[in-house]
Amino acid sequence: MDGRAYNQLRPVFIDLNTVSHASGSAYLEMEHTKVLVAVYGPKARQDVEFSDEGKLRCDFRYSPFALRARRQTGKEKGGREGGREGGGGGGGGPQRDEERAASRTVSQALEASVQLAKLPKSVVEVFVLVLQTDGGEVGAAISCASLALAEAGIELFGLVASCEVVAFMPSEGKREWRVRVDPSAAEEGGEEGGREGGKEGGVVGLALMPVSGEVTQVWQKGRLDSHGIERALEMAADGARMVHALMRRRLLTYMEQEGGGEGGGEGERRGGGEGMER
Repeated sequence: MDGRAYNQLRPVFIDLNTVSHASGSAYLEMEHTKVLVAVYGPKARQDVEFSDEGKLRCDFRYSPFALRARRQTGKEKGGREGGREGGGGGGGGPQRDEERAASRTVSQALEASVQLAKLPKSVVEVFVLVLQTDGGEVGAAISCASLALAEAGIELFGLVASCEVVAFMPSEGKREWRVRVDPSAAEEGGEEGGREGGKEGGVVGLALMPVSGEVTQVWQKGRLDSHGIERALEMAADGARMVHALMRRRLLTYMEQEGGGEGGGEGERRGGGEGMER
């Protein structure tokens, strides 16, 4: 819809060390989707006397501005999917149903990458704030949170990169699943996803640790058959690898700047699937 190739990412911007007093932090933009993550810890757990492994806690919230935008685009409808009115919204109140579900997804995607056995009786807290949403915010949150964990000095098995795709079956022409990497909200085609002119389709997200090839999380909404899911997962994995390359490059640049006493710099802005400068 925006002129990108189907296998091309939206323009990406990454910055690190963006929240003062946090153990680690990161900021990630996928064009109009903007996510900020702060990591605190490791620190002693108070809920158990002893545990052989550490625990990762994640709190995912939409800013009030992002919630308003979701309501305007029809993605926020309240009730079972949207949760209670007045909750969440980046404040200290209770999370909305959708935010709780996203918190679990992000936490499960990251847990496999953190060396929790080296953090006995400790907890690492990850706070995600979606500042602006235009599709793909859960995937963006996972990638951003992995960078924040690395910036905090938490020992990882590898960075976790994530990508969402939309798959749809055109209503006319050849009956063949089409898949778009990193869709915007408009490209997702509404709450069910995958409605670019077709009746069948959905959104599929995948989190991947490319260093080991391990898929750490998969999520889906909408209607896809086995062929559609297979094709979507292939494209999501390709997209995650592209995101990982940008994450790794930014992290290495940041480490070089820190080693040279230059601080975190001004971030790095990249465009499209090939990672070219925008």
